[in-house]
Amino acid sequence: MVFAGPRTFSRRRQISLSAVPADQRWAQLKRQFDTIDSDGDGFITHAEFTEHFPHLPAEAIGALDGNADGRR
Repeated sequence: MVFAGPRTFSRRRQISLSAVPADQRWAQLKRQFDTIDSDGDGFITHAEFTEHFPHLPAEAIGALDGNADGRR
């Protein structure tokens, strides 16, 4: 599933997050994170993030790096 908004998953099938049990939401989030974290080090680098979200503005990506270490 693809995260499509603050309370729904997938553009094809709208599901309220409150309707999905917490353990399933966590598993979905972990799978998405692991997909982006291509080197498996537990961090998402700028390169990994831009590979999966190429049209996201640089300032949006930079805003995700709270401690400016280059990892998300």
